[in-house]
Amino acid sequence: MYDVQVQTELNAGLHMARLSITEAIKQSGVSRTHFYGKYINKGLISVSEHGGKKYIDSSELVRVFGELKGEDTKTVQTQTESNAGLQTEIKLAVQTEQIKHLKEQLSESKQREQQYIEREQYHREQIKLLEAPRINPIAKWWRGL
Repeated sequence: MYDVQVQTELNAGLHMARLSITEAIKQSGVSRTHFYGKYINKGLISVSEHGGKKYIDSSELVRVFGELKGEDTKTVQTQTESNAGLQTEIKLAVQTEQIKHLKEQLSESKQREQQYIEREQYHREQIKLLEAPRINPIAKWWRGL
């Protein structure tokens, strides 16, 4: 469950940088009123929320406006780098959880194996106790004389 959420967040941030709405407006080159009225309110550009802040994927802007204005490329690069750092942290967290889970499974497996060995040893001892002593039928006949 936790892994699925982390993986979804990881996959969501792999391709494009998230821009704040202000940065997106600067990149698009249109006025704030026009941007909200024509693109956001009509649903032409989807807005996502992360950590209580609203963001727009730069891929959405490229889809709607084509090529973006180059004024804030440094901001986009910085956010892409921070997304890469976040992705690395998420991957590390996922791998740490997987290792923890695998260690638990290994421990449980070793316990089951030890229980099986002990059970098998107990059963062998019980079989030895239940076996009747073997008497040679010929020797028994001679004893009666």
